[in-house]
Formats: sequence, structure tokens, C-alpha cells
Amino acid sequence: MFLKIRKSLKSKILATNSLTAFIIGMSMVAVMYVVTLNTLISQARENLKNATMSEATNIGVKIDNKINDVKELSSNEYLINYLSGKSISVEINDYLTSHTSKDIELNTGLINLEGVVLASSDEKKIGENYKEASFFKRALSNEQSLSQSIDFEEKTITHYFFSSVKSTDGKILGIVFLTLDENYLYAGIQSTTLKDIGHFTITNSDGIITYCPTGEHTLLSMWNLLPSEQENLFTKYGSYGAKITSLDHEPARDILNNYEGPTVFEHSSPETGKSEIFSFAKAGPYPLFLGTVIERHEIAAVAFTNALIIMALCTSLIVLYLIVANIILVKLLAPLKTLQKSVDSIIKGNLNQNIQIKSNDELRDLGDTLNVLTRELRKNLVIKRLRDKAHNTDEKH
Repeated sequence: MFLKIRKSLKSKILATNSLTAFIIGMSMVAVMYVVTLNTLISQARENLKNATMSEATNIGVKIDNKINDVKELSSNEYLINYLSGKSISVEINDYLTSHTSKDIELNTGLINLEGVVLASSDEKKIGENYKEASFFKRALSNEQSLSQSIDFEEKTITHYFFSSVKSTDGKILGIVFLTLDENYLYAGIQSTTLKDIGHFTITNSDGIITYCPTGEHTLLSMWNLLPSEQENLFTKYGSYGAKITSLDHEPARDILNNYEGPTVFEHSSPETGKSEIFSFAKAGPYPLFLGTVIERHEIAAVAFTNALIIMALCTSLIVLYLIVANIILVKLLAPLKTLQKSVDSIIKGNLNQNIQIKSNDELRDLGDTLNVLTRELRKNLVIKRLRDKAHNTDEKH
């Protein structure tokens, strides 16, 4: 009965110790997870800001180069003015050119209502009939176009300012702009092919906003064509948040409207509900913003993995420490064990037992102990002899 109780208690103690060890281990993982997560998020925010700024700077340089190239190719002052400050076609094309895997043909220019090319980035096309002119007209009248509410009959359309990226399979991946006069600019979108690259444009007589989430980055641009009417375009077009999710967040609008430098913030995506880390940077002197986003759960997954790795390393170090400590302890206790065996042998009178001495320390300790034992034995022997002598004297009397 006693043995059963003892075994039961032993099992409970082992179970309790195992549960305690598990709880302590998971607590360590949780602490390490929080620490590594915060560290990784801080690093990710800084890396994201630097990467976004670097990419935005590169795009700004590409825009400058593209504008200079077109200026050299064309003597048309009307086109050059738009390329220099009022049109986003160059940077959109430049961005799409560098961020698409398709083999594409780039063309930017100006055509009249008859479709004759007045100016173009490809000098050979100047004077030719632009075959996509009818396509652009259809795109503008399409019910899916964001420009559908414009009554074009009340306006005098003088020129098409176009910008297109064309793939080798004949699909147009670009965008076309209508110029109505010096201050007004409208945009039409070819919705079927542009849907593949997720490119949306909102426009009215005040300016243009373009949202282009292509590849790793998100392209945001805000162009106000009427400097006297510096209006908050992002607030005005907030109703388009279903399509332009990033512009539907107060932090994004505030940053873009009060931009002072590359910025990082976190927000919850209305589409996925996941928390995202967003970064904005401006492309040179142009009102063009590049945004880069990372989902927080990706960082959290890495943090959890790192926490487990750190936990495994800590456990390995603890085990290694115990092994080394045990080896050191065994060596330190070896002389004491030898000494204990020697004393036990002497006390038990087993003088025939061989005692193995492995070091000078053990020999010294053994000698000291034997000296003490010898003194004690001599003392005891003298006392015994005195007692025996006293006993014999008593018997004689």
C-alpha cells in the first residue's frame, strides 16, 4: 500500500514538474516573441522608409531623364510644357516600363481630333495617323470610365495628349489624357487591360490623382492644374475609397497633403482587415508619391520563428552549462570522495583495502586526515591503557 502511494505521489510530482517546465518554456517564448516582434517592426519601418525613399528618388531621376529625352526629340512647346509640369503621363509610363514583365513599346505624344500625331517621343510617328485615336474616344465614352459624367459637347476638345504602354500582343496598357484648353485636363482609362495592373485615375478640372499598385510598390500622384485653387483632392475624392483603398485613410491623406519627408505609419486594410505598415516618399520635385506596404502578420511570423530559435539556443546553452558544471563539479569533488573512502576504511578497520590516489591534492588531503586520525588513535590508546591499569589496580586491592 505504501509503495503504491509513493509511486502515485512520484507520478504527480513528475507531471507537475513537466507542466511547470512547459509553462515556463512557453512564457519564455512569449517574452522572446514580443521582444523580437518589436525589434523586427522597428527595423522593418526603418528599412521600408529607406527603400521607399530610394525607389522614389530613382523614379524622380527617371522622370527627369524622360522629360529631357522628349524635349530633345520634339520642338513642340505645347507638349514640352505639359511634360515639364502639368502631365503625369511620362512618369506613369516610366513606372510601368520598369515594373512590368511584359515586352512593351512606349509612346508619348500629342494628337489632334483627326488622330494626326503632332508631337511624339518617337519622331517617326509625327505626322502619321495614330491608329489608337478611335480606341481612346471609345474609352472615354465607355460607361466604366471615370470621366463619363463630363459633358464633352459643352467643351471644345482641341487635342488629345496621349501616353501609352503597348505590349507585343497588341494590348494597350497605357493611359490617355484629353486637353480641353490650357488649364483643363481630363483622363480616360481603358478598363479591360489596365485592370491587370490595377491602375485607377480620378480626374476633374482641378487635377488628377493616380493610384498604381504595381509590383512591390504603390504609385500615388496628385497634380493640380489650377495653382490658384489648391484644393484637398484626397478629401474631395474620398468616396472612391473602395477602389483606392490607400487614399481612404486619414493618415495617408494627412501625410500627402502635409508632406515634409519620407514617412511610415500603420493602418488596417479595409479589404483584408489585416494590419499593414505603409511608407510614403516623394519622387523628387514632382507631386508624385511612392508608397510601399508590408503586412504586419508577415513580420509576426518571422518574429515567432525567431523566438523559437532563440528559445532553442537558450535551452541548448543551459544544457551545455549543466554538462560543463557537472564535469567541473566531479573534478572538484574527486579528492573529497577519495578522502571519504580512506576514512571509512580506517574506521571500519579494513586496512587491506587499496586506496587509489589520483592527484597530489588527494595525497595531501589524505596525509592530513591520517595525521588527525593517528593523533586521535594515540589519544584513545593512552586513555584505554590508563583505564586498563586502573582496572587492574582495583582488582589487586
